[in-house]
Amino acid sequence: MSGTDIEGQQISDELIDRIADTIGVSDPQKRGILTYHLRDIAADAEGYKLYKVIRNPSKLKRAFAQTVKDCDRLLRTLSTEPEGVTVQVANVTLQPFHRLLLWELAADRDGVDPNRALDDGTAKGIFDEHIGSITAIRDAAARACDGISDRVATGRGGRRHLRDWAFDEVLRQLVQLYEEVTGLTPRTAYSFKTKQAAGPLIRYLALCLPPLGWCLSPDAIRGQLRRLNGDRRS
Repeated sequence: MSGTDIEGQQISDELIDRIADTIGVSDPQKRGILTYHLRDIAADAEGYKLYKVIRNPSKLKRAFAQTVKDCDRLLRTLSTEPEGVTVQVANVTLQPFHRLLLWELAADRDGVDPNRALDDGTAKGIFDEHIGSITAIRDAAARACDGISDRVATGRGGRRHLRDWAFDEVLRQLVQLYEEVTGLTPRTAYSFKTKQAAGPLIRYLALCLPPLGWCLSPDAIRGQLRRLNGDRRS
């Protein structure tokens, strides 16, 4: 498709000016949207490319799946009092596992009295913060697992015919941004003068893609857009 020899270049103000002029975006608010999202896409693109260089995707997918299971198991453990450790005192059931765990978490926090924290809810708040971190790790591992599954979806012809997931995602986001800031339906044209694909969308993508790592001719961009549209309809 293309080279990725231009890695992680910054989307400069000068380039954004050229892109905005190319697609006729003069409204300051829309230019702000264009600037924010182009730089956001550039930052995300570097992460997307990690999926392209994976050598053992099936092993990595299993590792992420195992991480999800481990996090789920830990969350279940932390929400369940072990059997045989609860204490009944004056019609009150004490749960030493959770109480001691919350006490230690509170004691580890500077400026917090762990005994008072158990009664005023501070210890429970600290516990919930840590639970949220475990949940975030589990969800991130699940998304990474799904991303690898998408990347290694096979077709005929072996690895050289595998789809460039990173490019597909970046192209989709760039087209969506074009629609948002111009209000136009994405269309391409053909220039009989230059004998190649033309139009504002083509010129926009020809400016956006190289700093993100993909250098394509106008005709190649048009071909990728047609494939993207075919995927949308399928």
